[in-house]
Amino acid sequence: MSFVRIKMYIRIVFVLVATVSYCHGYICDAILVKLPQGTIDGITSISGNGKEYYSFQEIPYAAPPIDKLRFKEPQPPTPWTDIRETCINKKVCMQKNESALTHVPSDMTISEDCLYLNVYTPQKPGTSEQPLPVLFYIHGGGFFYGSGARQYHEPKYFMDYDVVVVTFNYRLGPFGFLTTADDVIPGNLGLKDQLYALKWTVENINLFGGDADKITVVGESAGATSAGFMQLSKRTEDLTNEQLAYFQNMLDSNLNLTVHPRLNINPEQLSQAAKEYKEVYTKTNFSDDAAAYIKYIGEDVFSTPNIHHAALVSKKAPVYFYEFSYRGQMGVQDLPVFPGANNVGHTEDLHYLFGGIEGVSEPLSQFPDEDRQTMKKMLTLWTNFVKTLNPTPVKDELLNNVSWPMMKCGEPLNFLSINRTLVPLVNPKYYTKVKQVLDKYVKPPYYVY
Repeated sequence: MSFVRIKMYIRIVFVLVATVSYCHGYICDAILVKLPQGTIDGITSISGNGKEYYSFQEIPYAAPPIDKLRFKEPQPPTPWTDIRETCINKKVCMQKNESALTHVPSDMTISEDCLYLNVYTPQKPGTSEQPLPVLFYIHGGGFFYGSGARQYHEPKYFMDYDVVVVTFNYRLGPFGFLTTADDVIPGNLGLKDQLYALKWTVENINLFGGDADKITVVGESAGATSAGFMQLSKRTEDLTNEQLAYFQNMLDSNLNLTVHPRLNINPEQLSQAAKEYKEVYTKTNFSDDAAAYIKYIGEDVFSTPNIHHAALVSKKAPVYFYEFSYRGQMGVQDLPVFPGANNVGHTEDLHYLFGGIEGVSEPLSQFPDEDRQTMKKMLTLWTNFVKTLNPTPVKDELLNNVSWPMMKCGEPLNFLSINRTLVPLVNPKYYTKVKQVLDKYVKPPYYVY
């Protein structure tokens, strides 16, 4: 998970209109907002603590990318004249359901017409209350599956912490990332959708009680990568045992594959670099040491580049890094256990932030108090950052009176271990040892890390 604060200054005038509308089996609640393209009607929902909040789902932030707009950059949405019902999510972007790790719910449709976003706010639109900070969430899924729909990421727990939440879909797979390296099919359309959704948010979020000057971009997995891309962009100034075996044997038979092919290493030094890289994790074969392989693949794909990115960014902006290591009943329950490897899975922290199929959909009352307390800690840390750019701005008994230290490049790398207690630590994972190997062998120009 990554945090990025985007600060922009755009002013919008809004008007509210009162009427009644209906939504395909859901009764909208005449919670009306007039957008530049037309008026939308939302629905009143109930937060985790039983407080009313206001949902607007499937708001078009761009024109449907179909027909002549297929494989083109996102374009402005088409205006509408009738009141548009926005109280249910029905569409996800094109994806192969059979290969998606999270399958599309039966009440949703896979469609090319999918560029919609959702706004959830505890503040009734049209009131004169103080604008609230905004959490702009980018869903994960390896850039080939997933959705920002409510069925995936239910924001009801965030609504008790006085922040506005925005989630959205972006084009996936070949529809979002195929390119002919020219104007016929320009590259990274999915990322351009994300930027378009952010631009829409900056221009319109004040209509929902959000503060356009306090937008924090948050992402998980591919979404965290996207948040990092946004930070760098000038435009914004889970394997089965049969598979955890195939790749282990492949790496054992060709040691050079342990090193990313885009790392710029002298071919004559590649074998030695790969040997030293592997020996950070094990001095035997990966096929004989499953725990070492799990650590290697998790860090090589996820944590090492994330830590490196965070360390570099810490030169320019406040960075708070964490490791989620709490193992509770609210988390993923069907993970295989390998002695010596960590037993908390990728995406498990989402279960302590969201409802829905990517979070926790069961009643919270059925989980142990320790799980519910962990959820409170997570939500408090996240929303504190969204509000103040500091996850622990004051001493808080819920947070064990801990001050989460910032990561500072050039110093031992501070991070927070989030477990049954919150513990500040330094130098996460095997990053320091990996960095010593990479710094020894990798030469400019730098393409990956």
